[in-house]
Amino acid sequence: MKKTVCLLLALILTAAVLTGCGGTGADETTQKSNASGTASANAGGSEKENVDSGTGEAGGGGFKIGNTVTFGRYEQDNDTTDGTEAIEWRVIDLSDGKALLISVYGLDAKQYNSGLDSITWENCLLRKWLNEDFYNAAFSEEEQARIATTQVENKDSAKFGTSGGKDTEDKIFLLSFDEVNRYFDSKDAKKCVPTAYAVANGVEESTYAKVDGRLTSYWWLRSPGSNSIYVSGVRDNGNADEGGFGVTNTTVAVRPAMWVSIG
Repeated sequence: MKKTVCLLLALILTAAVLTGCGGTGADETTQKSNASGTASANAGGSEKENVDSGTGEAGGGGFKIGNTVTFGRYEQDNDTTDGTEAIEWRVIDLSDGKALLISVYGLDAKQYNSGLDSITWENCLLRKWLNEDFYNAAFSEEEQARIATTQVENKDSAKFGTSGGKDTEDKIFLLSFDEVNRYFDSKDAKKCVPTAYAVANGVEESTYAKVDGRLTSYWWLRSPGSNSIYVSGVRDNGNADEGGFGVTNTTVAVRPAMWVSIG
């Protein structure tokens, strides 16, 4: 009798152990499968993120706000023997299959206007230079076809009441005072380093302000300044200055902006 009882107990214990091991084995298999799937998904996501966040030709996967893309060419290293260099642009907005780009660097030194007459963006020489000289020099016909004509709003100065003039239609333009504060959320983000070519053409580098160890400079905005012969801009320390700089200043850098088709 005792032997029978012991045998039954042994069989029950064995069955319980086998059932427990089977359950544990199934859980481990599921966990390993889930872990493998998560790792694969993360790897795939990281790879896509690396592609999207890298510098790429315009039209590639690099169009993501905050990314840098290359589009067009312009002299930058001040060595004309090696030809022009690819222009780097920062993506600051996306809308309806287009990206708003602004040059990463100050590309040249240009006056906003040549005389001390009342002036607005509509009639200034810098607008003419951007939409004619720069546009034709920097972009191929195929690239030009991708640059959208933009309805540019030219508001009066909120602080000084200076007239902004008529709204315009432009291929290439400068950011307004409102836009620079909308798209760049800190003084550091607004700082701009000029190219060697821009410095050679007259852009004045800061005596102290830097980005990644490189000296910065002032750069133009298109909004009116404290009066009709001043225009707003960004200082070397990243302060957006609504009062601005005199329109005949020759030491301020130009950072072109434009909307480009990414389809």
